[in-house]
Parts: sequence; C-alpha cells; structure tokens
Amino acid sequence: MAGIPDLYFPSPDARELNRRLLEEHLAFLEEEPEWVPAELRRIPKSVARFLNRLAPRMPLTAPLGWIDGKTPADDHERDRIAALPEGSQTDEGDLHERAIYGRCFRIGKPLFTVPKTPAPPDEASGD
Repeated sequence: MAGIPDLYFPSPDARELNRRLLEEHLAFLEEEPEWVPAELRRIPKSVARFLNRLAPRMPLTAPLGWIDGKTPADDHERDRIAALPEGSQTDEGDLHERAIYGRCFRIGKPLFTVPKTPAPPDEASGD
C-alpha cells in the first residue's frame, strides 16, 4: 500500500523541481506575457495575456502549457537533462516526467471496479 500515494502525489523531489520550474516560467511570462504553447497559437493575444496574468494571482489556476509540460522552463530542463551523462539522464528524465504528471491531481479508476452499463428503462412501467 506504500505505492498508492505515489500514484496520485508527486515526490518531494518532484515538488521541488516543479516549484523551481514554475518560478522560471513565471519570470519568463513577465517578459513575454502573450506567450502560448504551439497548440494554442490561434487564440487572441489579449486572451493569452489575460490567462497568463491570471494564473499567479488566482488559486487553482496554472499558466498556459503548465499542466502538459510544454513551457520554455520545461524545454530548458529537457535540454539540461540531454546534456547530462548517459547514466544520470534516465533518473533525471524520470524525475521530470513525474513532476509533470504531479502538476494535476488525476483520479484513476479503482482496480476493483468494473463499469456497468445502466439498464434500459422498462417499457411496461412507463418510464
């Protein structure tokens, strides 16, 4: 049962990495408030600027691209990991992936449940 919290919550190392990357990304957004990930490049710049400025001020919000790990800070982290020796790339890459996964609370389907389809309404009862 010790592994169950690891499925839902990031490790202390992953939380620290997320804290550092978020600070780096928010500093980047101070200089480039209209930045958006490539998938959202069609949204108006005013909307992007509003959403990026809203994120640090409002609880339970995140800058654009943060949850998916598509920020310039994540790109710099991937470049840093790629520059490391082969032996430590795997560990650092796994830590970064776990940090990205831990940015959003994910609710998984319990292993012991089987989804059941609802029974069709009984035509005789008039439902």
